[in-house]
Amino acid sequence: MKALIAVMPKRTVLDPQGEAVKEAIHHLGFEAVVDARVGKFIELKLDGIGEAEARRRLEVICHELLSNPVIEEYSLLFERGAEAKGAAPKAARGARRGSKGVKARAAAKAARKSAKPGKAMAKGRRARR
Repeated sequence: MKALIAVMPKRTVLDPQGEAVKEAIHHLGFEAVVDARVGKFIELKLDGIGEAEARRRLEVICHELLSNPVIEEYSLLFERGAEAKGAAPKAARGARRGSKGVKARAAAKAARKSAKPGKAMAKGRRARR
């Protein structure tokens, strides 16, 4: 299972790095960008712990270590990957994939992609004030 953590400045906090990114994009001729916020993304691979316990512990870690609750908010998302479902490792999946045709691979990929949001993702969001 993976824990995906996004830490962003609160909307009420000035984000000079985001403003610099927006202005640089405008300088390159892409005027459609009206706002940019720059934060950080942390991906943690977890093993041997349930989602409820992981969420409880990671809420504390996000609040006390990974974010500054005065000026930042975070979102915590869990992703149950193929390893958690007992599927073959990536190398073995890649070897099997070679025997399928291009259309079959595309159909399998589309099926996996459409199945993810409903079954493979459990999300939670907690904004600090």
